[in-house]
Amino acid sequence: MNISNIRTWAGGPLRQMAATKASRAFIPFKTTIERCSFAGKYVCDRCLEPCSGVLLKDASDVEKNERQMAFLWLCETCIAGGTRKVRSESQKQALIARLAMARAAKRGTDG
Repeated sequence: MNISNIRTWAGGPLRQMAATKASRAFIPFKTTIERCSFAGKYVCDRCLEPCSGVLLKDASDVEKNERQMAFLWLCETCIAGGTRKVRSESQKQALIARLAMARAAKRGTDG
């Protein structure tokens, strides 16, 4: 499964794209771009991390020179000036396990 970050239109936001449905988060995309027809999460132009959404913001002079773009598509964390927490694979798996246990416990008390 090969996921690429692709700009869906000139000047548009980066988006995770794949040739096949890489996960439940991927949806069929109207047009095929670089042999990819399924779109996933948006990707921030500054931190390059997948996120639920991005907003178009004016780029700083430094970023304009580096990226050749007057505007950037940024996640909320980058807009606020923060840094995104990047989790390791083991941290992601531990979080998934904790969420599964919480769901199982909730199902046990709902019945």
